[in-house]
Amino acid sequence: HACKPIPEKPQLSSDVLFVIGLPRTGTTLLHRLLALDPNARYPQTFELIDPINTKGYSRKKRIQWLESKLNLIKKVIPHIEAIHELGAEEAEECLLGLSVQVPLLPVTFRHLIRHCVGEEKDFTQIDPKNTIKFPDLYDAYRLYKRQLEFIAGNDEPKRWVLKCPAHLPFIENLLQVFPQAKIVWTHRDPAESLPSLSSMFRTFADMCEYSDINLYAIGSEQLLFWSAAVKKADQQLATCSANQVANVTFQNLLKDPIAVISDIYSSFGWSVSPEFKQNMIDYLDRNKNARSTIPPHLKQFHNYTLQEYGLDRAVVRRHMADYYARHLD
Repeated sequence: HACKPIPEKPQLSSDVLFVIGLPRTGTTLLHRLLALDPNARYPQTFELIDPINTKGYSRKKRIQWLESKLNLIKKVIPHIEAIHELGAEEAEECLLGLSVQVPLLPVTFRHLIRHCVGEEKDFTQIDPKNTIKFPDLYDAYRLYKRQLEFIAGNDEPKRWVLKCPAHLPFIENLLQVFPQAKIVWTHRDPAESLPSLSSMFRTFADMCEYSDINLYAIGSEQLLFWSAAVKKADQQLATCSANQVANVTFQNLLKDPIAVISDIYSSFGWSVSPEFKQNMIDYLDRNKNARSTIPPHLKQFHNYTLQEYGLDRAVVRRHMADYYARHLD
């Protein structure tokens, strides 16, 4: 590919859709399906790692370089794709862009969580004073928008489709920078998503930490951080207009993803084109076939229970009672 000229004054389309939700609630599936709309634009993994196509370093070279690094990760963590599919040209989440200023990469995200929840928290107690504090990420979102502008360059304006669970506690900053954004929030029982998330954090801890891994600490950190995150997200989204936010359950997404997306589009006043629908059908077939080839012994590395991480359903429900009442019960 020839080098794409860098625009003097890049502008990002105001038509932006964000997928948010607790990790392990179907955000990746939903994001990658939404990205199949011919009218949509999404950041590919290699673009977020290296946004500008400079002379002598073409798109092809950037993709090849990143694929080599991702293949190394797959060798070190052979079961990683049983948790999250990796690919240089996949529709990837915003954390790669935001991580320029914030420790949001999988191997550093736990440091941000620890910073927010503090040390020696008693996770069996509800935090009535709401002492968990989230940093202001306004500057990080401004920089991320600038990255997207350079990625888009002089391309034909399309709707941006973006995704990251970590947006949850930072909706205020997100809307300061993307005030007209549409938001889709995925919901799944936290008693099911939190141990899955903890298992993912354990995977990266095994790879990067040299000391013994305290699974109970991982579980308590995740519960404290994300219970506060959904509470803050609910507060901030309450200021949005009714046609700005859509909600999706994990069960419905797995049962009939095309129907779910049709409902999302309808709520925003959009329509699903025949081409978009066929793209989704083809993707779901390919994805099903690809996941069926993952060896069973690798999937076993991602087996998990709440108890393994020092949690139980009663503790999760107590911490997230408002979330259950508003979105699940």
